[in-house]
Amino acid sequence: MLAVADRMRAERVPCDVLHLDPDWLIVDRLNTDFIWNNDRFGDLTEFLSDLADRGLRLSVWELPYLDPTSPRYAEAAERGYLVRTVDGRIAHLRGTPTPDGRHRGIIDLTNPAARAWWQQLHHEFLDSGVAVFKTDFGEGLPDDAALADGTPPNHAHNLFPLRYNGAVSDGLGAYLGREPLIWGRSGWAGSQRYPGQWGGDAESTVAGMQATVRGGLSYAVSAPGFWSHDIGGFFGPELTPALYVRWTQFGALSPLMRAHGLRPREPWAFGNEALELARDWIRLRYSLLPYLWQTAVESAANGWPMLRPLDFTDPSDRVARGVDDAFLLGSDLLVVPIFSDSPEAVQRTFWVPAGGWTDLLTRETYAGPGFVTRTCDLPHMPVLVRHGCVLPRLAVTAEHRNTDDLLHEPWIFDVYGGVTEPRTFVGFDGRSIDWQPGPGR
Repeated sequence: MLAVADRMRAERVPCDVLHLDPDWLIVDRLNTDFIWNNDRFGDLTEFLSDLADRGLRLSVWELPYLDPTSPRYAEAAERGYLVRTVDGRIAHLRGTPTPDGRHRGIIDLTNPAARAWWQQLHHEFLDSGVAVFKTDFGEGLPDDAALADGTPPNHAHNLFPLRYNGAVSDGLGAYLGREPLIWGRSGWAGSQRYPGQWGGDAESTVAGMQATVRGGLSYAVSAPGFWSHDIGGFFGPELTPALYVRWTQFGALSPLMRAHGLRPREPWAFGNEALELARDWIRLRYSLLPYLWQTAVESAANGWPMLRPLDFTDPSDRVARGVDDAFLLGSDLLVVPIFSDSPEAVQRTFWVPAGGWTDLLTRETYAGPGFVTRTCDLPHMPVLVRHGCVLPRLAVTAEHRNTDDLLHEPWIFDVYGGVTEPRTFVGFDGRSIDWQPGPGR
């Protein structure tokens, strides 16, 4: 991982977090016992210090299951921390085949003592500097589970992922004394209370990318908040360099951004052209951090999704209501992903909502409502800015490695269309930033 970190810096690709899936564990298949694998990664604190020296933080994977071969299993079973069935047996994971044929125990997070124990197991990692926990799985409760709090079995299955994510998020927040970040997958109504979430294991195909956009739109109206996806897809046939670029463009204009899969997802793994184009779009994302911050503040205040269906601001637009291949990022950016695995330019037809719009990169202007067809070569994806928007952004250079390098940089305000009213923005520190219209703005 340190080689990846060094290459990321050498290629001058902005990055804040590297992620470890189960490899950080000694017993590393469908098990989380919080026993760090020193043989693979050395001392945890030293490893995190090495990442910090490179301006990077660490995310690690977890799930609420224990393998009977783990020393934590016997402890959890003896203390009564594992889910039982209605007839008193230790419940076994359902729906997810285990690679070794052994069952897996499930932590009963409705038991206050078990919940506190599970939360405490995170503390060593927080003390060492782990920044994010990816709360994977949680959907494996069997139909005959008898949870400690008496939740009926027919309700327990769907509620368990919500309680699992809540237990981890609440535990992190209480220990750190601030709002935490998890990276959850399974959920239920209310999961937006524990940001963020991602769309799960998409196939590394054009169809997988299309399904991911539809999933994001569905999530937006189900559990509005902070959502993401695996850039490049997680499994299946290896994606082409062109599809990697197209998915990176989509990811750069998503609420949260992460590249992840069973195979390498670093930009240089797909050739020099993909590296250059991915770096450009990642830098574009970092330049839009002030706008993303406004959208996040708005989302938290109003219970709105960051990624929004096209009819979100105009429910009377009956065409926009049926669009499932484009989205709004916040109120003022229209994002039109290109679904293609070819390096050749493609024709893209998309709906432009009412009003005036200007492409963020090409400066082409559009008047909606209406359909538009545009030829998009590999470097370009339509990102349209609504007229009337004052777009806050940053100037990102090759010297900027991560968000820390940008926190104190001056904001730039780009005006689209006639704007005569002053605006107030929320800075990264929570303070107000007033913008006034004037000549040349």
